[in-house]
Amino acid sequence: MPKILRAYDIPEQLVEAIASMYQDTKAKVFSPDGETELFELYAEVLQGDKLVPYLFVIVLDYALRMAIEGREEELGLQVERRRNRRIGPKVVTDLDFADDVALLSGAIQQAQELLGQVKRCRYF
Repeated sequence: MPKILRAYDIPEQLVEAIASMYQDTKAKVFSPDGETELFELYAEVLQGDKLVPYLFVIVLDYALRMAIEGREEELGLQVERRRNRRIGPKVVTDLDFADDVALLSGAIQQAQELLGQVKRCRYF
C-alpha cells in the first residue's frame, strides 16, 4: 500500500504515518468469559478504521489503472468523440462507488477483453 500511495504523490511523511499505523498491530478479544491474550493482526487495514474507505478507493483505482494500462480508447466506452489529433476522445472504462465496480465498454468483445485484463491483473 505505501508504494501505491507514493504513486499518487502522497507526501512521504503521510505515507510513513499511515504505514506505521498498520505495523505490528495487536488486539485482544473481550467476552463474558474474559479476555484473550494479545495476538498479532496480519491484515493490511483494520475493519472499522475511518481511513480504510479512502485507502480502499486509492488502491482500487490504482489496480484498475494498472489492469487497463493505456488501452482505455481500445477497451472503454467512448462518451465523446476525438476533437482533433491533439485532443483525444473521452473514454470511460469503469465506475466505482465504495466497493462496487462497473466495467464499461462499447461492444461485447471489448467488454470481454476488459474483464480479462482486470482478471489477469496482478493487483487483484
